[in-house]
Amino acid sequence: MLRYDTQSDFNSSSSWSSYGTSMNYYGGVFDGRYVYYVPLNNNGNVLRYDTQDNFASQEG
Repeated sequence: MLRYDTQSDFNSSSSWSSYGTSMNYYGGVFDGRYVYYVPLNNNGNVLRYDTQDNFASQEG
């Protein structure tokens, strides 16, 4: 998952943050607060990211 700091220069590497997720997700759905990652190959593990939480938080 990538996050861009909209207050920074788009071309600067420091404007971008990443958080490692496994490659077992097909896509995502955003409901206005959460991003839900859809499992690939029916592994059954849905990933939910809280956009209002700290980006690096394990709880988010």
